[in-house]
Amino acid sequence: AGGSQRSLKLTGDMGKPKLVFEKKQVSFGTMPIEIKKDLYAKIKNKGSDPAIFSIINPNEDVLSISPMIGKINPGENQLLNIAAQFKSPIVFQSKVSIAICGASPISFLINATVELPKIELSYSDLDFKQVFIGSSSSRPITIKNVGNIPAVLILDLSENPSFHLEFPSHLGIHEPSENGNSVMLVTQT
Repeated sequence: AGGSQRSLKLTGDMGKPKLVFEKKQVSFGTMPIEIKKDLYAKIKNKGSDPAIFSIINPNEDVLSISPMIGKINPGENQLLNIAAQFKSPIVFQSKVSIAICGASPISFLINATVELPKIELSYSDLDFKQVFIGSSSSRPITIKNVGNIPAVLILDLSENPSFHLEFPSHLGIHEPSENGNSVMLVTQT
């Protein structure tokens, strides 16, 4: 107290980390809306010191990346889990950057083409005319997926318990998937 002032200068040396991507682009390809898809990107520290990183994700509404922060020791790898889920059709491309302590940031591209299913419906006549109690009548309907992604047909027959639908059993599922066409049938409970 009351003496001369002195200043102290602190310098942090983060060494020489060098992060590189196995691939500089992550492509989700063509995918349906509302279906979550996960891919991985590998980054490696080719430097001589540990790399402390932080991911800058400009599209958190449709992309989640994990881990968002971390440390990679020299010679080691880190897998980044990249999950995408879109609410509407879009041709998506985004640049994601990784800030690295003691080094320049690096970046990679993420792209996807998000589409709605494209189906064709064909039938000759859906008029059942007169159907008497105790009898039944049927009409064939053909639904063809002509798009690039699987389609999910959701039929709600809960208001019409007299109707039922017959379709191949391999199409019946409970949850939509990006792996194949499917039918979800809602009936009276």
